[in-house]
Amino acid sequence: MSVISTDSDIPTCWRLGEARGWTIGERAGWRLAVKGHLIDGMTTVQGEAFLDALAPLLSAGGLGEALAGRDGHFALLAERRGVTLAAVDRIASFPLFVGPEGQVSDHPALLEMAPLAEALDHDSAQVLALSGFTNGTSTLHREVRRLAPGELWVRESGGLQTARRWHQYRPWKVVAATPEQRQRELTDLMRHLFERMVEGCAGRTIVVPLSAGLDSRLIVSGLYEVGARDVRCFAYGQPGNFEAIASQQIAERLGYDWTFVPYTLEAQRAALRSEEHKAYTVFADSLSATPFEQDFLAVRTLRDRGWLPEDCVMVNGQSGDYITGGHIPASLAKPLDGQDADQRFEALFKPLIAKHYGLWTSLQTPDRLALVAAQVGDHLTACGLPEVPVETPHAAFELSELENRQCKYVVPGQRVYDFFGLDWRLPLWEGEMIAFWQGVPAADKLGQGLYRRALVEADWGGVWQGYQTPPRKVMPAWLRGPRLAAKLACVPLGRQRWHRLEKRLFGYHMDLLLNMAFLPYGQVAKDQRGARNAISWVTERYLNSHGLDWQGIAR
Repeated sequence: MSVISTDSDIPTCWRLGEARGWTIGERAGWRLAVKGHLIDGMTTVQGEAFLDALAPLLSAGGLGEALAGRDGHFALLAERRGVTLAAVDRIASFPLFVGPEGQVSDHPALLEMAPLAEALDHDSAQVLALSGFTNGTSTLHREVRRLAPGELWVRESGGLQTARRWHQYRPWKVVAATPEQRQRELTDLMRHLFERMVEGCAGRTIVVPLSAGLDSRLIVSGLYEVGARDVRCFAYGQPGNFEAIASQQIAERLGYDWTFVPYTLEAQRAALRSEEHKAYTVFADSLSATPFEQDFLAVRTLRDRGWLPEDCVMVNGQSGDYITGGHIPASLAKPLDGQDADQRFEALFKPLIAKHYGLWTSLQTPDRLALVAAQVGDHLTACGLPEVPVETPHAAFELSELENRQCKYVVPGQRVYDFFGLDWRLPLWEGEMIAFWQGVPAADKLGQGLYRRALVEADWGGVWQGYQTPPRKVMPAWLRGPRLAAKLACVPLGRQRWHRLEKRLFGYHMDLLLNMAFLPYGQVAKDQRGARNAISWVTERYLNSHGLDWQGIAR
């Protein structure tokens, strides 16, 4: 990967990756670089118009306060008289990294630093091996930190560096309202976001990866509700999978164009071993999470078919399942009265480990779990939450997941679009949506209760009431007989033993997206380390690419 430019027009501390999104220019004496889009009211700006909108915010001072009153997904840099500013949006959807002596980049590999083998953050590597991401602002490299979500970083002319949050998600700040009021507010907010998004897309084709889930169905039905008609939908995975069947049914009900990209072992294996995929993983490498790559083959195939208009806008449903409460454990959805701070942290830590720190069962050792506990505690403290709140314990769980797994692994799924030169939007991660869900109590979030009620009652596009998702079936069909026989044989051994065996023997072929295709089947079937899913293997592959073994230890 190379740098955009090294001429005198580019500040010496900037290390910007070639092409793919940056617009660079000068306004009011500032040298500026922007990526993504900024929203002010109902107006969405990108490129040169983004530069025009940014300059007055800098001249007036208080950039953080100005960004807090706006929306969008972006990264920006500004430099004047030796002072450099860098900022990312509320979820760091375009990450930025700070290296030695105040260098700042969108790609850690472009920073001038010691080789990773000499400056490995051993603790972060061990945590990433267990979860697929680091904690807080740490990366695999001791000399590199990533900007936190909603952070503004400043490097003064004398070299002094400071950083502060202009936004932080605080789900412990619950707002009083009745369930009925919240449901009306949510429905109105979603309609507003779709209207604004369609207006901001300015007539361009909107392309939606559509599955059987709530979130992508909301995207297409919301677009239909506000009158968008130039919408295309696609699904992918093993032929005949229930996600694709539902996708086609929903698209046809709405009258939207639909296509399917079949995933076969041969096609996925070729894609995941290709030079283009290798280039993608280098492009997407943040030194802080496993690259998200499940739709690489689908987007590449649609590009090669010519099915994607050059100026289209990709819109997916990330991360509706998280933001609407779908990840909150029932044990944290009620106050933890009568428990001291240590007991409350333990109540948080157990479900957090179960959900997000178990890529390999054999890595869940006491020493490694103690390391994770220390890092989680330090991160929450740095975010202003030194103790798990008694009344809102779910808030600590949500905050930890947001800033670590969501912002480092899930949201960076957009890098696939960036790699292929495609524009995108994340309506369910807009600032107004984040602000709304921050104030909703756990009781209304649990099981996505409020969200589901609002979607069904609104019934946008007629794809909610009376629509039944197709039944899940074991895929591929030829595997059903052998799997059933093995399941019956395991009845005396118990359910847990069966599930472990099922993952090892059948998970490779049952994965709808065949994400383990880059491996030989025998390697997965014989493995005894306790892989959770395909991400375990992808994470091992990622660590190997940096000279580390599956445990995050230098080889």
